[in-house]
Amino acid sequence: MKKLKIIALFLSILSIFIMSACTNYKTDNSTSTSSQSQNEKKEQKTWTYRGVKFSVPEDWEHKESDDKDTNWFYPSYGMLQIQAKEFDGNFESAFVRQIFKTGLESHERIITRISNEKETSINGKTFFIYDFTYKDDKDAKMTGKMFVFTHNHHLFSFMLGAYDDTNKDYLEDFETLFDSITLEKAETNTSSSSWESSSESKTKKEKASPWNKDTMTLTTSEGILKIDRIERASDYEGKPTIKVYFTLTNKSSREQYAQLLYLKMVNVKQLSENTSNDLQYAISSFDDQEDNHLQDNILPNGTISGVYSYNLEDETHPVVFQFEENYSAVALYTYDLQ
Repeated sequence: MKKLKIIALFLSILSIFIMSACTNYKTDNSTSTSSQSQNEKKEQKTWTYRGVKFSVPEDWEHKESDDKDTNWFYPSYGMLQIQAKEFDGNFESAFVRQIFKTGLESHERIITRISNEKETSINGKTFFIYDFTYKDDKDAKMTGKMFVFTHNHHLFSFMLGAYDDTNKDYLEDFETLFDSITLEKAETNTSSSSWESSSESKTKKEKASPWNKDTMTLTTSEGILKIDRIERASDYEGKPTIKVYFTLTNKSSREQYAQLLYLKMVNVKQLSENTSNDLQYAISSFDDQEDNHLQDNILPNGTISGVYSYNLEDETHPVVFQFEENYSAVALYTYDLQ
């Protein structure tokens, strides 16, 4: 279950990148700009994004997403995408990074290859640098470099690439970009060039809770998850399980894989005196196969019903449901096995 949640996170990090990569690429002037850039010093502009300062050439066109989570800069040869997602995991874990790479490479029209991982640091913070290639839905190929790091409870990804793989300007620009990175401490006020103002932060804190305990329903920007009932059961080996019956609605503008959306919205643990462990998916017995839509793709505004079974570590300690929005806990519900 952890593996699927990590894959879901990294796929969401790059989803906007894939849809927008071709938007501003201008093939008619990439070659001439390339030859000029070798001899001209580019004027830089400094930006601040959620506690991270960096500089890019002043003439790069800039766009941002409505939720301010993603920003794009457009050199003549390609694109720079910068994104931050709330993240409290350990990206220094080799397992987490492997899931990151495998998940992206296995997903259609995202990254066709991630290679040449290098580890470095800035002010004691670990950064991981990669080469990448991908093809968009128009078969346009981009070659580039990216660096990934965590800061202020966010996972940051900076991706810079060129559509013409003979154009190597992006390598020089990538080095300049990386060398410009400065990390501010948490709670530091950002400058006027920041993409999230203090007033916007206050508005987010004042939002109504996405969790309704009376109806057992979680509502987020991506979906609506309603827990219909929870039952005790057994797996195919006769070991104790619980079965969670739910209704799930896709609120996003794109198709979503039902199981990944469910796992992005709830994490289930079992508590004991000394531990709190994630419960793993249970395989039901052959005579207990139900109509389940976990493997379906849910269309925008579509709704499915499903059942998710979990193996219990024991039959006495309580099970805790941690409901999440953007990978942050928003509510807890305790199911008493007694």
